[in-house]
Amino acid sequence: MSSLWPPVVRGGAETYAGRLAAELRTAGHRTGAFTLGVGGPDVVGRSPAWPYRLHESETQPPWKRAAFHGRDQFDPVASYRLRQAIDRFRPDVVHSHSVAGLSAAALTTPSARGVPHVHTLHDYWLLCQRTSLVSRDGAACEVRCSGCRVVSGLRRAMTVRHFPPVLIAVSEAVADEHRRAGVPEQRLRVIHNPVEPARATAGAGRERRRPGPTRLGFLGQLVAIKGLSLLLEALRSLEDVELLVAGDGPLLPEVEATPRTRALGWLDDDGRERFFDEVDCLVVPSAWKDPAPLVVNEARSRGLPVIAARIGGLPELVPDTCRPLLFEPHDASDLVAKIRMFAAAPDRFAPGAEPAVAGWAEHLAQIVEAYADAGAAPGSP
Repeated sequence: MSSLWPPVVRGGAETYAGRLAAELRTAGHRTGAFTLGVGGPDVVGRSPAWPYRLHESETQPPWKRAAFHGRDQFDPVASYRLRQAIDRFRPDVVHSHSVAGLSAAALTTPSARGVPHVHTLHDYWLLCQRTSLVSRDGAACEVRCSGCRVVSGLRRAMTVRHFPPVLIAVSEAVADEHRRAGVPEQRLRVIHNPVEPARATAGAGRERRRPGPTRLGFLGQLVAIKGLSLLLEALRSLEDVELLVAGDGPLLPEVEATPRTRALGWLDDDGRERFFDEVDCLVVPSAWKDPAPLVVNEARSRGLPVIAARIGGLPELVPDTCRPLLFEPHDASDLVAKIRMFAAAPDRFAPGAEPAVAGWAEHLAQIVEAYADAGAAPGSP
């Protein structure tokens, strides 16, 4: 279960959920997806999106956003449609992911129907009405505001009887935020996202150093919480540095107006491979407590150094060789210093021989174990 489903995605959570379903099918299991009005051929049930579809949220007026958040407390239509889908598909276990827009019904309906339920914490939906622990003006919340405390209190009250027995956090940072909010420790476990092998493409290779400027890369949504404006500000203070920006969003005009920056738009799989092969270093300047961006694992699997903000799950994900490149979030001068540090000695930060990070085979075993612990019957594939 996920609000969005490939090919309609907004971020890494939906991409991961779709890939997990594919891996489960390869292992011989039957899968089906329940979504918020969109999705591909795997979808076996939908709840209508209102007043807008989730991936269109960045362009909506305030009144529509207020209506969306109001319905996201409890949606009887989503509850009814999900019950129908469960009764038709008859799953051995329900695995929910990002559920913004599906309301508390997404967390209560499976257990209420007697089906084991695992929920992955890809964001902070249980704690924050914006799912991101940032305020309306984009500033990070060090203390949860009264509005989010009310919202999270209501969600806990509505889900207490049929709360998922197993919660998977995608990083220790995400688990810690939920522990502090009172989520029972016995329900929580941390399973990091897997690192996938890089695809073999023509021209791919690790010989990155070439004459000319250091080439940095940014890949993600072009929105404020991703810290892109901070990166563009830092770039204006640097010489002999270029930036490739892959993605789409409301900050595209700012990207296009910044010297030595090239906007690539939204990339398909082949485009992403070319992007990773063209850049010397990935920059992840997140301004929010980014749980576990998949792009860090993508860079890691390609031996690509990463400069990242010291926030959320990022310090857990970067290669050990890149820890000196972690910078203080929201601090453009520190980011400039770390870019200069990298440019002065890029080979120093190349990921080397490190403890193995779980690939899909190990990751899938951990997920299936979580299903069993939630009470799923072994069943037959």
